[in-house]
Amino acid sequence: MKIIILGAGQVGRSLAATLVDEHHDVTLVDQSASALSECTDQLDIRTVVGRCSYPDVLREANADEADMIIAVTDSDEANMVACQVAYSLFHVPIKIARIRSSHYFIRRELFGRDNLPIDVFISPEQLITENILQELAHPGTSEALAFSHEGIKLVLIKPYYGGPLLGKSLQQFYQAIDSTEVKALALFRNGELTPLTADTCFESGDELYCVALTPSIEKCVNLLRRPPVAIEKIMIAGGGHIGKTLASELAGDYHIKIIDHDQELCEQLSKALSQTTVLCADAADEDLLINENIESTDLFISLTSDDESNILSALQAKKLGAKRTMALVNRSSYLDLLGDTSINSVILPRNIMIGSILSHIRQGDVVRVHAIRRRQAEAIEAIVHGDEESSQLIGKALCDIPLPKSTQICGLIRGETVMIPSDDTVIEALDHLILLILDKADLRAIEKLFKVSANFF
Repeated sequence: MKIIILGAGQVGRSLAATLVDEHHDVTLVDQSASALSECTDQLDIRTVVGRCSYPDVLREANADEADMIIAVTDSDEANMVACQVAYSLFHVPIKIARIRSSHYFIRRELFGRDNLPIDVFISPEQLITENILQELAHPGTSEALAFSHEGIKLVLIKPYYGGPLLGKSLQQFYQAIDSTEVKALALFRNGELTPLTADTCFESGDELYCVALTPSIEKCVNLLRRPPVAIEKIMIAGGGHIGKTLASELAGDYHIKIIDHDQELCEQLSKALSQTTVLCADAADEDLLINENIESTDLFISLTSDDESNILSALQAKKLGAKRTMALVNRSSYLDLLGDTSINSVILPRNIMIGSILSHIRQGDVVRVHAIRRRQAEAIEAIVHGDEESSQLIGKALCDIPLPKSTQICGLIRGETVMIPSDDTVIEALDHLILLILDKADLRAIEKLFKVSANFF
């Protein structure tokens, strides 16, 4: 595909790198020549310097030939105007825009062919909030990724001391839990993929990806680590867009405190969040955390715009007794440093946003894409179309489908029914298949499997 990305910030650069790896024709547009120069030093892409919403700039970017435009600048207004120009002057078929302000995205009537011609709008705050809410719903998981049916999830569990099956084998794991409700998919040890066999034993520090029917996730977690503390008290560091959105979602269900150093912002938060305690202070201040009873806090979440502040405040909170900590981190270079720290969960905004965008780029009817393992792997939900003559999947048992070695069909949604499919499960038309793809080089082979031959139409 020919794709134009507007904005060379962290999301734009990461998205460009992902799409180039998948052999798309990418043009990156930004006002900053230095930012674009950094990108061309690392990526084989075309760049255009200029304001992203200007017609002449889009024409220079060959918008008249583009299949898709993705507007991820820091300005909602620039993103919306760019999509309007791309539609009105260049007839770009697919237009995706990042919209941060809730004043825009809650008004769905603004968007559509007769109004603002944006086919897909993405709210980072809403996506990150949904991601955190999934983890809150399943304490003890380090990731909990949802699909179109809430009855099935892909979860990341890190075995830890206190789990009854720590040191035990995968075979013993399946003996303790119904294997029709949970399936172990991949085990990473010291950052390396480790083959999963019946004799594989779980060690502290492992990272285990499982697909599970939602009611079985709690039992799965409790087998591999000490049962997590029920979450009642939550402290949020950072009252910006994400912190405010999350606090608003959680109010009423949890006891919430939100901390920010900006006096004016705190006054606004106090008026907007009547059920939330708002503190104007430094979230990493030891005396403040002690005075606010951090030792009785079940979850501390740092969501400021500064990675270093998020990391330090989460480490400080954990040291002072917070039961669980989460930190929002944008820089991938910090991830290796955080592996051995006491931070329980790292929120990666770029991965979350890119996964949302990729579902509109993948060939075939793709419902969800979750980028995992620093975007080296993906979990995909795709719909099977056609009939037994036109489809390579319909009417075939899983054991007869020629999947690449890196790929597993690990879940199936059929109407209102969810299941962990077995080798003899036969695929039907309109099934939603959930796949874990550990090597993204196999994406093209997977897309071909889902293609429907022309005679179907």
